[in-house]
Amino acid sequence: MSRVLLFTEADENRRLLAEWLSTEYDVAVGDDATALDQEFDLCIVDRAMLSRHEEALVARKEGENPVLLPYLFVISQRELDRLGPDLWKRIDAVVRNRVDELITAPIKKAELKGRLDNLLNSRALSVELRDQRDALRTLDRLNAVIRSIDQSLVRASTREDIEQAVCDRLVEVDRYVAAWVGTDSATSRDVTPRAAAGDIDDYLDDVTASAGATASDPAGRTVATGEATVVDDVADHDEPWATSAADHGIASAIAVPIVYEDTRYGVVVIYADQPSAFEETDEVAVLEELGETIGHAITAAESKRALLTDRVAELEFGIELSESFLAQVADRTDAPFEFTGMVSTADGSYLEYYSVETNDPETVLEVGEEAARVDHVRHVGDHGGEALFEMAFSDDHVVQAVAALGGRTTGLTVTDGVHRVTAEFPHDVDRHAIVEALAAKYEAATLRAQRERERDRTSRQELWESFRDRLTDQQWSALKTAYYAGFFEWPRSSTGEEVADSLDISAPTFHEHLRAAQNKLLMVLLED
Repeated sequence: MSRVLLFTEADENRRLLAEWLSTEYDVAVGDDATALDQEFDLCIVDRAMLSRHEEALVARKEGENPVLLPYLFVISQRELDRLGPDLWKRIDAVVRNRVDELITAPIKKAELKGRLDNLLNSRALSVELRDQRDALRTLDRLNAVIRSIDQSLVRASTREDIEQAVCDRLVEVDRYVAAWVGTDSATSRDVTPRAAAGDIDDYLDDVTASAGATASDPAGRTVATGEATVVDDVADHDEPWATSAADHGIASAIAVPIVYEDTRYGVVVIYADQPSAFEETDEVAVLEELGETIGHAITAAESKRALLTDRVAELEFGIELSESFLAQVADRTDAPFEFTGMVSTADGSYLEYYSVETNDPETVLEVGEEAARVDHVRHVGDHGGEALFEMAFSDDHVVQAVAALGGRTTGLTVTDGVHRVTAEFPHDVDRHAIVEALAAKYEAATLRAQRERERDRTSRQELWESFRDRLTDQQWSALKTAYYAGFFEWPRSSTGEEVADSLDISAPTFHEHLRAAQNKLLMVLLED
């Protein structure tokens, strides 16, 4: 209900006017300038109060800028007829070319209500415009911070660097007084802070956020539900976390999940010093997108670390997928097969390669044509009694799911519909989160074994010796000559025929030796 300040002389007319207005509005009555300190949406003022409190009235109106605070000037027709120029100047000082109005007494109720409603509508519109401008300014500042975060994520090399950079940048937004990143652990559902910025160390020490769909604290609820949680006004809650938050100057909060595809890395929590700081849908959407960006950056960092670290956690999973394509292949061919590798393509899809001990590749191709969620299966070729196949799946396959979690599949077999997957992860990976993510994607996924070991490392000299020992002298000569003659440059400095002439061999023989050398080089680089 709109609040109307009746700022007129205390007489019977004011009493009657207040009585009538109270049926439609929240009415406040003022006798001196202190009445102007309260909150109100419209002021009805008469000649006497205008003369006494001109400066206070003007200051109060200007203090609301850019929001309109309308004044309705009430004057009797008799006074209006004898107004002098001085009073009109005072009226103009208050009105200042805005949409304020003048109404003459005796007042008709219908006319007064119409005037009041028009002025209140104008004020409401000005409030809406101000809020929109404020929201746009906030989004502009937030987007600038997001761009800064994106740049920081590119430079960050570890998960810890990523999380701290996010917190540091978020508190650069004017209304954001603090931010922290947390996650639940394998042994507890408590949400543990991993990074923070802002003056909240004492607050984080005081409270414990526990993950749960019914949790009132935003961090715990978001970790449990995987959805953003907004607390518009901390004062509306009486739980310990809210009491402590209010003591630390926190008025509102938002928690957004840190995710990448089906992998949850935790939650980022942001605090503001104003109530309803996160009520704008666009702002919430930007922050939710930030959570996904953080998740993608963490995945990339963890994947890189998995490739570079010497000590790894080797996890073995059992995933029951009796209707999967690989399960059908195993059932139809009754032959062992082996996962040999995976390649990411330019459009973000994946190609997986499997070797099957079979002399009947057509059976595998037939299963591929019949299977759902398989884009294509191609028989690449045969070697040593094994058929190599290239496969592309229409949704995330087991191997791709492992890669999305920052792991590297080193083995995959299928027996009676159960996929036995062996994968390497960084040794300090959150194994609870890995198992939880796979179980969320594949209901029958279980962790069957886990062990830590040192990854085999090959020195540069050992790599070179392994490669050179595989080449014949003719292959080595063809490769070196082609390199020094610029055969691999673009555009080529020498053609295949010219290199062949230099070696005094035919062009087909040169290409045969060169292709064999290249194949062996790639075997050394890409084999486990």
